[in-house]
Parts: sequence; structure tokens; C-alpha cells
Amino acid sequence: MFKITAFSKLGLTLFISAIIMESLLQRANAQFASQAIVFDPPSNVRATPNGTVICSVTSQQNINIYGSTNQWYKTDACGKIGYIHQSQIQLTSNSGVKQQIKQAVLSSLNAETTNLSYGVQFREITVVDNYAIASWLRGEGGGSAIAIKQDNSWHVTATFGDDWGGIQRFVDNGIPYPIAEKLLNQAYPGWRQWEP
Repeated sequence: MFKITAFSKLGLTLFISAIIMESLLQRANAQFASQAIVFDPPSNVRATPNGTVICSVTSQQNINIYGSTNQWYKTDACGKIGYIHQSQIQLTSNSGVKQQIKQAVLSSLNAETTNLSYGVQFREITVVDNYAIASWLRGEGGGSAIAIKQDNSWHVTATFGDDWGGIQRFVDNGIPYPIAEKLLNQAYPGWRQWEP
């Protein structure tokens, strides 16, 4: 039980059960939640960081995230608060970040050829940490770009057509191999079949 003293002049004391308090906190935190995707299920959710398992997420799905402690993210994926390890999830980027990446890609395309960005429609933008893949269509053609966040802004390190250059293309353009794998797993789930 939690004891909350309200209206101290009247001496009124309220007792709120832990269950009700947790529910209230979850609702209050919901407006501040970010999202993540569980990309390699099954993934255990624990009562405390590295504690006992309270449930398993058995499919790829989006979950709410309410902050982190070391390498553990607080979530309500089980219907109550628990913790999931960072190796099991990828934080979902927000629209503001995606807009910044779009602007960086459009600027890069215009730098290559005047008005090359005219008519570009973005298909997908995938973000992992400070690395991103953006794909777009323009008329019957299209392409992709690799973007890296440095000094608080996004910079395009490479643009290319729809040809498959393999994971090595991403590594050669500044993305660490483990991050490149995560990006490709999200953007192109069957990418390994195209590898030489």
C-alpha cells in the first residue's frame, strides 16, 4: 500500500493499493512512451533488470518503452511493467528524425544533380541508433541512401540505385557490421538471400 496524505489541514490520508498506483503510473507514463520493435523473438521480459522472467514476447511486434536502466528497457509488453534487454529490441524512430533524414537525402540528391530531388517519394526510412537507410521512388526509378548522424545532424554518406550491393556496401560507407545487419533485417527482411 502507498500512503498519500492530502489536504494536510484536514488530516485526510488516502491509501492506494500498489496495483492501482502501478496502473495510474502506466497511464501517466503512456504519454511519454516511445516505441520499439522486438525483432528477434522469443524475447524475455523480466520483473527487474536481469531478474526473473515474467513473460516472453513470441512474435515480432511493437512495444512501448518507458525509459532505460543500463542495457535494460522498461516496458509494459506483458500488461505490467517489466524489463527487456536492448539486444532484443530496436527503438522505433520518430517522425522528426525521419523528416531530418529526408531533408539530408534531398539535399544530397540536389548536390549531385540540380533538381534531382524533384518528385522523390520516400518508400521507407529505417533507423538504428545513429545510422539510417532511406529508399525512394522517382518516376519509374528509385534508389537508396545511407545516412549517419554526426554532430547532431544527419549526413548522407552514399546514394545508389536499386541495385543490391550487399551488406558490404553499408559497411564500406560507415555503418558497423552489427548495425548494418539490424538495419537490413528491418528494411529488407529477406536480404540474406541476395548475398553472394
